[in-house]
Amino acid sequence: MRTWAVAIALFIFAAGAQGGAPSRKQWTRIAEALERAGTSDSLITAAIVRREKFRDSKSALADLDRALVLDPNQPDNAWLALSICTDTAGCDSKPRAARLRELDPANAAGFEAALTSARTSGDVAAEDGALAAIADSSYYDIYWSRLITRGSDALTQPLGRGGRPLRALIDAADDMVTGLAGAALPSFTSISRTCKGDRLAREDVVKWCREVARVLDGGDTYLASMFGRVIAFRVWPPESTEAAEFREGSRQYNYVREQTEPFENASKTSVDEARRMIERYRAHRREQDVFRQWLIDLGLPPEAPAGWQPAK
Repeated sequence: MRTWAVAIALFIFAAGAQGGAPSRKQWTRIAEALERAGTSDSLITAAIVRREKFRDSKSALADLDRALVLDPNQPDNAWLALSICTDTAGCDSKPRAARLRELDPANAAGFEAALTSARTSGDVAAEDGALAAIADSSYYDIYWSRLITRGSDALTQPLGRGGRPLRALIDAADDMVTGLAGAALPSFTSISRTCKGDRLAREDVVKWCREVARVLDGGDTYLASMFGRVIAFRVWPPESTEAAEFREGSRQYNYVREQTEPFENASKTSVDEARRMIERYRAHRREQDVFRQWLIDLGLPPEAPAGWQPAK
């Protein structure tokens, strides 16, 4: 599932792509060049190419394992490996989830695989334990901004024939947003379903799910925030202060969407705008702050004025 912000990023970068789509053979050469370069950034990028362009999760995980050896303290490496592993038959996600929890213990993303496993096996105690751990976290991050910038940087290094960049800047940005949308965006299915239906008859589950809503709202993507709001509206009465706070989050989301929409066409073919967008990602951890910065750069208020409501 893709949020509006991911779709907009795809539109901005893809519509302006200068070099056209490489052939399968060309993508093979790009992946091999990245693997030969052998840096943490290049190997992460090679993994995204292998996973997105070839559906080759085995090679992608091998590249990520090499990257983790070179740079063992990068949680974005660990998250991407965990995300691909959980979507790969026969891959044991437990050690990868443990590694992410070790590197970023405040990140709820390190506990979702355990929640999914518990729900699949029908182990209610384990499900409660994983839910409690997520509720005790500070945020749900997938390192979206950092992975986009690291991958874009790697693809624009002079690793191609004759010392040319592997991809032009605007194409590199498109490649990373597209690749990460497939490889790194979680579905949040287990979290959503554990905070739903009969389980909400239990006071302890309601308490945990209220905290989970806040954890997701503090995450680094609009997708996480959206699921936080979905859960919040299940676990707080509509007239409560908390529900009002989450409704305000929806209003702010709609404001950013509506205010940036008129500028999509103007920026979609601009290499300079692609560069500026990448720099916004470089400067901000959260996708939400990237788009607020875009509004500031456009000379627009980054927050919805009092009383503002979406036109559609």
